[in-house]
Amino acid sequence: MPTTASVLAILLEQTDRTRQSSKAEIERFIEESEQKIISLESQICTLVALRDRERACVDSLRHIISPIRTLPIELLIEIFLLAITDNSLRRTIHDRIRDAHHITQLYADGLEGWLARSAPLTVPVSLRLGHRIVINPCTLELLIRIAPPSALLALLDSLEVLDLSLIGTDYEMTERPAFAMVPRLRKMSITIYSDEPDVLIPWAQLTYLTLDCDTLDIILDIMTHCTALTHASIGTRAMHNYIGAHRPLLALCHLHTLSLQFICSELMVHFLGSVSAPALQELHLNASDLSDSIQFEKPLAFLVRSPNITRLDVRCGSVGPTSHEVIVVLRHTPRLTHLELHDRRSLDDTLFDVLSYKAGVAPLVPHLHSLVLDRVVDPDGFAEEALEHMLASRWQADGEVTSGPPTVARWSYVGVGGYRYSEQLMNTVEMLQRKGLPLELI
Repeated sequence: MPTTASVLAILLEQTDRTRQSSKAEIERFIEESEQKIISLESQICTLVALRDRERACVDSLRHIISPIRTLPIELLIEIFLLAITDNSLRRTIHDRIRDAHHITQLYADGLEGWLARSAPLTVPVSLRLGHRIVINPCTLELLIRIAPPSALLALLDSLEVLDLSLIGTDYEMTERPAFAMVPRLRKMSITIYSDEPDVLIPWAQLTYLTLDCDTLDIILDIMTHCTALTHASIGTRAMHNYIGAHRPLLALCHLHTLSLQFICSELMVHFLGSVSAPALQELHLNASDLSDSIQFEKPLAFLVRSPNITRLDVRCGSVGPTSHEVIVVLRHTPRLTHLELHDRRSLDDTLFDVLSYKAGVAPLVPHLHSLVLDRVVDPDGFAEEALEHMLASRWQADGEVTSGPPTVARWSYVGVGGYRYSEQLMNTVEMLQRKGLPLELI
């Protein structure tokens, strides 16, 4: 199926070709092309027949060497009887037939056999699509191959959400399907491997993308086409793989939410250094599986290019950030309202000190009102008094609120966990909770 780019190229080619031609000459060109199409379709039919014959040869040869041919016929009969005669109330006739096919072949192969034996009769096929309904990609490939063009176009015209994340992992397909002409497609989940065929996807119209790939270069190549993205979740299990030549900065002007899950800090930093997201509001960094430590000051250029971040969620790797590194990041996120730090006890009370409100001192993140510190506090590296002061300094009970505008936002939620707290701190927490502070000791 021609891509949008190739169709445009052909249109330009034919426009140039017919620039000096009359209508009658162009009609003759059309007739010639239609004759070529008929000839090519004839050749295709011949090649398809040859291909199907070779597939049948392969299936036959595999059947000849199949271990099942060595089983006694009496044992085979017993297996099929057990599969079909299960009288469970929840099992329909369809379930029993399907299980019999599972014993001998893939369900998609069985379905293809049923449809082939029904020819030349037409068989109505209902495709159930909806929330939490997973379709075997092999079955989907079969339906796309046999469906009438009108039915296929109706399906593709209404397709809005597509999940191809299982293809290339649990299932093997003879070739990747093409989804170049799906005008309503907006949300996409896909797993891509560099050694597998490409999938034709209308990247430019996607607004939500979940992409997992084994090569950072492919990720960046794809995202250069995803100019309409508002939400992106990017993951790779790649280690220190090849990174291509220097690229121009990738501008994702509509991106609102970005989630990254990498196992190599070098690649995560390289990705952030390659992207500009001026409208970004939420950044989620999952570094819990990093094989090395990430230096959190390195992505600062990305933060400078994303001045509107209001939510930052960091899940630390084998070595979590120091308080100094977190403070440097916070200086570049002045509009932050939500901060979550999870795992690896590497923070001391220096962070509590700078987050505390002090009269006459410009606050670090004045809009911050939701804070989660889950298992990141070093029990030997902070004084509980610093935590108490941070909590109390940015909280006023309703009766204590002054008439003037607040210098810092009041806490809407605070969660702190992963530490055994003293009785004194617990008493302070209870007092603040009675005043209305939404504080939870996780």
